[in-house]
Amino acid sequence: MTYFFYKSEAASVMAILQQAEHSPWLELWLANQSAPCSTKRVWDALGVNSGAILLDGGVSFLLDGTGYFCLGFPINRIKHLAAVMAHAPTNGWIEGAVAILPSVYEEARRLKIARPQEVPHV
Repeated sequence: MTYFFYKSEAASVMAILQQAEHSPWLELWLANQSAPCSTKRVWDALGVNSGAILLDGGVSFLLDGTGYFCLGFPINRIKHLAAVMAHAPTNGWIEGAVAILPSVYEEARRLKIARPQEVPHV
């Protein structure tokens, strides 16, 4: 289901959140919310072309110290290195990445979803 808001409706929603009965919860949220994370910096640090992520999509998660990636485009180390040598565009390469079967990815995803979410302690 899709919800549409006009600017005035969005302001009304915020006004409701700021009512006296909600202000302690709002203050608690504002005091403990995590800092925004730049996904572009994350993908760039991994060596993946963030433009390819924006155009074709990509999802990642961490489970037991292993990063799992589902990319909307192929990454190939040999093609990546050849493109770098030729100064041509490349989707990038995640150093140490190993191709896995979709069933392995889905099992890891299922385990991640089944676990309680980690709450950062401030």
